[in-house]
Amino acid sequence: MHQANNFNEKISSDPLGSTAIEGEPLNLKEILAIQMDHFTDYFPPLDATVGCAGDVVNLPLPTGEIFQISPIHGLQWDRIFAKEAASNILWLFSLVWVGRLLATFEQRNEEEVLRLAVVATTSFLDYSNEPGRQSVIGNIRSADHSAATRVTVLIKLIQVMRGRQGIDYALLERVCNCLKYWSDWLCEPEHYEKSNHGLMASIALLHTAVQFGAAPCASRYRDVATDRIMELGKVSFDRDGLCYENTIGYHNYNMQCYRRLLRFLKHYDMSGPLIAFIDELILRAAEALEFCVWQDGSIPPIGDSPVYQTKIISRNKSRCFYESGFVVIKNDDLYLSVICGSRTEFHKQVDDSSITLRFMNRDVLIDGGSYNYDRGDPHRRCVESSLGHSGLFLKECDGLLRSEFLRKLGPVSGKIERFEESGDGVRVSCRYSMRNGRISFIRKIFVCWPDEVAIVDYI
Repeated sequence: MHQANNFNEKISSDPLGSTAIEGEPLNLKEILAIQMDHFTDYFPPLDATVGCAGDVVNLPLPTGEIFQISPIHGLQWDRIFAKEAASNILWLFSLVWVGRLLATFEQRNEEEVLRLAVVATTSFLDYSNEPGRQSVIGNIRSADHSAATRVTVLIKLIQVMRGRQGIDYALLERVCNCLKYWSDWLCEPEHYEKSNHGLMASIALLHTAVQFGAAPCASRYRDVATDRIMELGKVSFDRDGLCYENTIGYHNYNMQCYRRLLRFLKHYDMSGPLIAFIDELILRAAEALEFCVWQDGSIPPIGDSPVYQTKIISRNKSRCFYESGFVVIKNDDLYLSVICGSRTEFHKQVDDSSITLRFMNRDVLIDGGSYNYDRGDPHRRCVESSLGHSGLFLKECDGLLRSEFLRKLGPVSGKIERFEESGDGVRVSCRYSMRNGRISFIRKIFVCWPDEVAIVDYI
């Protein structure tokens, strides 16, 4: 452990800092002097029923999977999950549960909770310090999502530990090296995806930039993050404000990310032009979402999302999002959606020409929504494939996941061709084609107020 008289020394290089740009030493004293008070709502505390004492502690992952950790020995990082393996590995290595332990410590002020968080972090540092393991962790599915969360957790740990008596400087030195390694990793172009993952990573880089203060690498993180956020904001939402992730739930999630980012930027007085840009983006996206939610403000399971309640006030009017291939026909009682086409493949299911219909808060036709992200799970296969949707499909594509569908049948082109409103109702026509245009599916929908719907299909 470092003594107080070594407090001013620069952080030395170790394997976790191997990707760091040379000539960028981190000053531990300067880093620990920075107070970041903008992490209060990032990690919810564990439920009161979760105990953190004993020889073995059971902790939940966001999937609901329970894993064990020893307050003395740490945990088994190479364990095998029988179900939802990719998701569970993502969350295990994200350290999100360490963030929740830290939030629980702040809530309960129980030393054994903080001790467990420290043991877990030390266990991760020891495991990932072995040669080749950083590469393995960086190649798990959705590694960028996992790394972005991990960066925020490490900063949370620094903030919780920085003001305590008897600071373990050796541990915080390792944490800072680890934080820099994964922040550098997120900066690399090959680890950047133009989706909500890229947005999460950019927000995490801004967090590190604030935590590292005057360190030379901080300005790099800030510049990379700012450029990417501007780029993502310009492409993520169409001209009418709808997100390109083919899911109402992910539209809402992206908006939440931008709103959290906006609060962060304003709190730390960062980048006026970026603040103005995000302000305008949120206004457009918020208006679009008001059309897309159910009348009670719930997020509908259209795309890769479950139903969940929000406080959004529904705009009970119809709207066509031509660019994104989505229509909602809506009044105070009726909700009808049409999907045909997409701007990206993000979270796209086999759902072109599908409709949902809800009347007087009762479902008549529904989409499958989401079940989990385990592609080997038969329920996942059902809800993502044509079997989970109400569109027109060839029998030979029944049960295929979206990627399998495209490999078998080739590119799919879909669009909304017609959207007309009148005093009597709404007319919509959509078309999608496959096999180089040799097969076309055309669906025409007529909604006559207050409660009549007619569907005419052509193949």
